[in-house]
Amino acid sequence: MREKAEETVVVRPNEIRLVRRPDSDRWQAHYKVEAIGRWLRKATGTADLDKAKSIAEEKWMEARILARSGHPVISKKFKAVAEVVLRDLEQKVAVDKKRRGSNNDYISAINRHLVPFFGSYNIDRINQQVFSQFCVWREEKAGKELSHSTQANHNAALNLVFDYAVDRGYMTEMMRPVLKNTGEHGMRRPDFTVEEVMAIGQFMPSW
Repeated sequence: MREKAEETVVVRPNEIRLVRRPDSDRWQAHYKVEAIGRWLRKATGTADLDKAKSIAEEKWMEARILARSGHPVISKKFKAVAEVVLRDLEQKVAVDKKRRGSNNDYISAINRHLVPFFGSYNIDRINQQVFSQFCVWREEKAGKELSHSTQANHNAALNLVFDYAVDRGYMTEMMRPVLKNTGEHGMRRPDFTVEEVMAIGQFMPSW
């Protein structure tokens, strides 16, 4: 028996098309929004061509309105977006095996803190209130407020995920919360005393 071929129906040239795969009777809407510049896909849930065309037109129009008003056209879970960023960081670490850099710290922050807390959130729903809740959760988890440098690593890693989300159209720049850092800076070692300098001077020749 001859297998069914994939069917494609152009609804609007270079903007909307319907695709029906060989293993399904239902149409899938493929549409492009200029603000994003790439094809999006949504199930229509119907095998009726006319109904599928109408649904595709509605989804395309809705996406255009969202894009024009500055809202994300696609909603993605934080975990899914973070996993893409993680793969990129891991590749960079693999290339630079000889030294431990910031990318290692970002990987640790994403795995140990960011995904466990933000993972189930849609990335466009992480607002200032949610970030504040994260700060409380993080302090309770550690049993203390984390240092300024550790919080800075967390914020930098979170910004990498937000950067990717904004670039892909999952959220807008205006939706990015302000990432505060309330940790204390590390204390600098006190200067050597005169006695310590003399002791070092006496020790150096034999060392």
